[in-house]
Amino acid sequence: MQLLDNKNTNFPIWKANIFYAVYILYFIGALKLVIKLITNPVVLTLAVQLGMLLPFIVAGYFLLHRETDLTTKSRINLDIAKISTKSIVLTIFLAFFARQVHTFLNNIVIVTFPTSFNPALYATDDSNLLILILTSGVVVGICEELLYRGCLYEMFAALGKTRCMFLTSLLFAINHFDIYNLLASFFMGCLLFIIRDRTGSIIPAIILHIINNTLSDIKYATYFSEQGRLLLLGLSIIVVMMFMFSYKINKGDSQVIHTKLDKLSFVLYVIPLSQFIKVTYKLLNQ
Repeated sequence: MQLLDNKNTNFPIWKANIFYAVYILYFIGALKLVIKLITNPVVLTLAVQLGMLLPFIVAGYFLLHRETDLTTKSRINLDIAKISTKSIVLTIFLAFFARQVHTFLNNIVIVTFPTSFNPALYATDDSNLLILILTSGVVVGICEELLYRGCLYEMFAALGKTRCMFLTSLLFAINHFDIYNLLASFFMGCLLFIIRDRTGSIIPAIILHIINNTLSDIKYATYFSEQGRLLLLGLSIIVVMMFMFSYKINKGDSQVIHTKLDKLSFVLYVIPLSQFIKVTYKLLNQ
């Protein structure tokens, strides 16, 4: 079931862009304050997800409920009993391969900008692995999916499937504010969008996101030999690409942005882009 093919949304694009702009302004401002006040990485992660993303997730679904005649429950479909076992198994299976492609894309950017890459910035404290998985894996996976493949997925549905996938995935990538993770995050955003759309539920996307982040924390691929990792990477690329290219986008799916206000509101994207450029410039010139 492909959710964007089975409903019409009348949520205005300009309102979606304003919602996103307000969110990103709040996120940038609050993040600077939180980083100064909190040094513990676990508490920092919880503060970012629960204190910064969660309020906008609630506000987003409230706005969607007001603008459309579909209920919140029918939109995000959190009823796991309605999801087929096949979808869950496929998601778990796919997550292990997707993680390898994600790492490969990260490494491509690192090779491109090797002199400015600082491994210490990406080091994690695995002294308490369970807490690390619960925060950066479970909490982050749930909150980010509810925002990007939940609120924004619905708000930009009027753009059509192709544009909605590209835009939400690009925003997801840019909002990491990390050039080394840009390409991998965009790929993951597209994959999560496809999972979300093909299953008609956000649950599989949450599962894949949690597994991906957890595999990053436990670094499971390091247990393979170098030859084993190369074989795993090759197989992963084949499996993931076969899945993504099997996703059919109907001709004529993309809709036109109807009003001048819709088009003008995309100027607001200068906010996250300027912040991303600023962070990237500092990183590459440190």
